[in-house]
Amino acid sequence: MNFQLQNGTKHAVQLGKKDFVGTSVYAKIDQNSDVSLLPESVLGLASKNVEDLRDRTVLHAHNDQITAFDLKNSSGDIVATKVGQDWKFTKPSASPADTSAIEELLGAITGGKMVSVASETPDNLAKYGLSSPTTTFTATDAKGKSATLLVGKKDADGYFAREESLPVIFRISDDLQKKLSEIFADLRDKKIAHFDPATITHVDVHNASGTFSLTRKNQDEWTFDAPPELKGKSGSPEQLFSRLEQARADQIIDAPTSAITAKLAKPTFEAMLTTKDGKTITIDVSQVQDADGIVYARTNESPSAYKLKKQFLDDLNAKATDLAF
Repeated sequence: MNFQLQNGTKHAVQLGKKDFVGTSVYAKIDQNSDVSLLPESVLGLASKNVEDLRDRTVLHAHNDQITAFDLKNSSGDIVATKVGQDWKFTKPSASPADTSAIEELLGAITGGKMVSVASETPDNLAKYGLSSPTTTFTATDAKGKSATLLVGKKDADGYFAREESLPVIFRISDDLQKKLSEIFADLRDKKIAHFDPATITHVDVHNASGTFSLTRKNQDEWTFDAPPELKGKSGSPEQLFSRLEQARADQIIDAPTSAITAKLAKPTFEAMLTTKDGKTITIDVSQVQDADGIVYARTNESPSAYKLKKQFLDDLNAKATDLAF
């Protein structure tokens, strides 16, 4: 075994048999006549072949350094940019992304490993479906450096792929290809409303149980303005805030039909949240659609409608007395 140090010095190590204990191996270093004992693990490392030592990374990009990506697959072109700690889409439409879903996607790709090597050279890309790849993923960092993963045909052992800047053609797993096949709907932010409960100073609610409103006195205290029998008493809308702020739609409908709009024109649940800077956030939820057991929601932040299960509405139908102390 030959190796070279950073200062350019070259050395040769000859390895022999293990000692009688089996934890060390006899060795001669360079041309010295003395025999040394080295850890047995050195013998195992020196016995590795090219495949054992190969870098099996499918895309050389650091997850925490990626600031933009472009994913082209059968669903179309998905482009996103990191803004602060959040991700925003620019294609197919300008909208918020689900940051946790994006981070999971990036982690799967940057942490992905080759299943096997198909070819050391890119001489016949068409054979592997890589002259016209079915999937392309490009990651870009803050300095503008980019890396691109191309995915082509499938065989019994996986999907053929290559990093565009490198010659080797390899296979990736079905699981990794499945992540690369995610569509815009899988990755977009499905939160119903975006607000920080700590900034809300007043809330008005109308639901199936009645109408109530509360005003924040200080950071930890709220009092009722309505209904009359609870006026001036202490309460807390924090549970309501939690249900609204954490809700995720099953589907986002960017262009609601007239039928959906009509359902939301007479909501069975209405909430108006006022922030300390005077901003008003309204959230409306339709009656349950008996045939499907679903409800629709919308806010004044977007023209989109959100499709959710009936349980979302059930959780919002708290009585005023349930919030009182």
